[in-house]
Amino acid sequence: MKRFLSLSFVLLAVLAILAGPAQAEIRPINLCLWENISVFPASDEIQGLRLSIYGVSSKVSGVDIGVVSRVTGDFLGAQWSFVNWVGGNATGYQEGIVNYVEGDFLGWQTSAVNVTNGSFKGLQSALVNKAGDVRGVQIAIINLAESLYGLQIGLVNINNTPNPFPIFPIVNWSF
Repeated sequence: MKRFLSLSFVLLAVLAILAGPAQAEIRPINLCLWENISVFPASDEIQGLRLSIYGVSSKVSGVDIGVVSRVTGDFLGAQWSFVNWVGGNATGYQEGIVNYVEGDFLGWQTSAVNVTNGSFKGLQSALVNKAGDVRGVQIAIINLAESLYGLQIGLVNINNTPNPFPIFPIVNWSF
C-alpha cells in the first residue's frame, strides 16, 4: 500500500510539472457541471460545442446548450439554455427563458425576457424586450429601446428616439 501511494504521489507530481501553468487555450468541446467542475477551465475558449448545467467560458464560437450558459467575453453561434448570459458582444441566435447580453447583439433573441445593454441589430421576440440602440424589430408585450431605427410591435412600446410617439401601443416605428 505504501508503494502504491508513493507511486501515485510521484505520478501526480510528474503530471503537475508537465502540465505547467494553466494558460487559456482553444478547445473543440467542453462539458461543464459547474463553473470550476468542467473538462476544461473557464479561461479556455470553446470553438465547437459546450454542454453544461452552469457553464462558464471566456469565449464561445459554435453551439452552447445548457441550463445556465455564461460567456465572460464574446459569443458567436447558437445558444439554447434557460439563461444565456454573455459578458461581451454576441452574434447569432439565443433561445431561452432569459437572454442577457452586456455588449452589442447581432441576430435573433427569443425568450421570455431579452436584455441587450449595447446596440441591437436584428429581431427580438419575447414577453419583454429591452435594448440600447435598436436597429431592427422588437415583438413583445413590452418593448423598450433607448433609440429605435425600426419597428416595435406590442402592447406597450417605448423608445427615446425623438419622434412624434416615444410611447405608443400596438405598433411604434422610427426610420
